[in-house]
Amino acid sequence: MTVLTNYYIFALLFTVAYVIVFWRFLRRFDEGDPKIGPFKRVLLGVTGWALFDFLLASIFQYHGARAAVAAFPWLCILFLLFPPAAFELILALLGHAGKREKLLVYGPYALLYAAALLFPGQVGGGTYSIPNPGPDHGELWNQAFRGITFCAAIVLFPWLLIGALRQQDKERRNEMLILFTGGALTGLGNVAARLLMDLRGPGFPFTGSLWMVFTCLAAFWGARLYGRVLSPRILYKAILKSSPNGMMRIGQGNILWTNEAMAKILGAEGEENPPGRSLPELFDPRAHPEAEREEIARLVAEGLAANLEVALARGSGEPLWCLVSSALLEPHAPRHGALAVFADISARKREEEQRLVSEKLKAAMETAGAVCHEMNQPLQVLSARLELMLLHGGDQESLGKELEELRRQVARLGEITRRLIALTHYRTKAYSEDREILDLERSAPDEPQSFS
Repeated sequence: MTVLTNYYIFALLFTVAYVIVFWRFLRRFDEGDPKIGPFKRVLLGVTGWALFDFLLASIFQYHGARAAVAAFPWLCILFLLFPPAAFELILALLGHAGKREKLLVYGPYALLYAAALLFPGQVGGGTYSIPNPGPDHGELWNQAFRGITFCAAIVLFPWLLIGALRQQDKERRNEMLILFTGGALTGLGNVAARLLMDLRGPGFPFTGSLWMVFTCLAAFWGARLYGRVLSPRILYKAILKSSPNGMMRIGQGNILWTNEAMAKILGAEGEENPPGRSLPELFDPRAHPEAEREEIARLVAEGLAANLEVALARGSGEPLWCLVSSALLEPHAPRHGALAVFADISARKREEEQRLVSEKLKAAMETAGAVCHEMNQPLQVLSARLELMLLHGGDQESLGKELEELRRQVARLGEITRRLIALTHYRTKAYSEDREILDLERSAPDEPQSFS
């Protein structure tokens, strides 16, 4: 029995290894794909069958044939899942895996399990080289199991082959033919395993479970070549990774996770989980007072932010302006946190600022032109009159000085008008504590054009 036990240990480890590989592969497909659910049940079935073989052989080795046959009815559920799951997979490819069809393939095996428990005397262990413990044990149950499986296979495999030959879609046809080939090899392998065990006699292991790898490999290969539907999980991860917008998950006011775009916005590329950083710390104190930062953080964390313009802190540099919206991951369970989306609008903000400056400059230039136009006419008259007074003022020295001062002031007014008409920038200077005025010296060239 050592040979039996060692073989079944090897078969179990081999089965578990390839089931893990196939199961991980299936994570990239949508559960809505009709083939994926049956394929997973096939993998569970082959694992259960290998585990059943190992357990039964171990019980036989350590506790004898009677104990093994007594355990058989309870353990047989482990391998009873594989045949109906394989038949369901065939029906899924044929497009007939409805509730009625599932009942037809799973129902008989459920009845077999119930019969094994109700009539243990009809369950023999000869299928697994375990001698019957006495004449009170028959093989009727085992014969029923083989008969049901054979009848289902003799109906479904030809149906699968005919469906493949009639299929117009080349990819669908190839997938059906691959599964037909794998299933046929599994069936032939089980027949060969039975014949070999009968020829070698008691003590030789039943190798049927190893041949089930062909059905699994066929289903895997078909899904790999012709599977079309990616799972939402894979799509979700791809969208998060490729999105140009920053995304972060927030829980209890702290950052739990960010995508690559958000890490780049925060200046922490490659750091998808900024540790211990609270949400209010993100916002620039130069643009948002403390109370405002707390309120923004509350709205974002509670999933209430909708197109809020916020300035994110960027060290000692200029703040980065973003448009942020957020939503709770589970509206009825706020404890799961929220997902926030940050769209960089810094370029738009700079364009808006430049537009505002241009509009202010235009308004200032328009105002300056009007002022110059209105001021220049009386200034010209005043300048002419003063020139006449200087010419006819005689030798009165004091009058000459006063008139000279008036002329300087007139010249100063003229200089102001020339600077107003020559505005090229918008610069201001402080006029009072809460007011600024146009700074003519910095807003116009040093040598302004003459006013005409």
